[in-house]
Amino acid sequence: MHYGITRENHDVLSRPGYYTEDFRAYWQSQTPCERDGCSSVSVETWSDKKLTQTRWKRFSKAKNPFLDESTPSYTCHAVMAGVLGWVVTRKVRKVVDHHIQEVLERKSYKSRPKHIVKGGTLFAECRYVCSYDAREYDPLEHC
Repeated sequence: MHYGITRENHDVLSRPGYYTEDFRAYWQSQTPCERDGCSSVSVETWSDKKLTQTRWKRFSKAKNPFLDESTPSYTCHAVMAGVLGWVVTRKVRKVVDHHIQEVLERKSYKSRPKHIVKGGTLFAECRYVCSYDAREYDPLEHC
């Protein structure tokens, strides 16, 4: 049963320089991927700068052949529109309910920080615009 091309926005934490790999890993755990079986992902970067209202409007009005072309079956096309903010995460040991546990500490920044805390990992919160063929996965189609 065919539902047509679907376009969605996804905000994903990605490591700088690994935008494609991190989005692929994110997409594998999403419902459309599990439901539609679209394990093939192609990612393009439109801008790796801060995503402002002006840039978002320009992106929305621009003719993007990467998204506008007909999406092949079981494939997700994604375009990174820009960076929303920056996040630094690190694991710390804290006392929770009288037990020592490892907790993920998270700090958000509007611009890229020059120095990060020891043991922290820097992520960019990116906005991806995805288009995929929204159909129900039929395993017999691949026999």
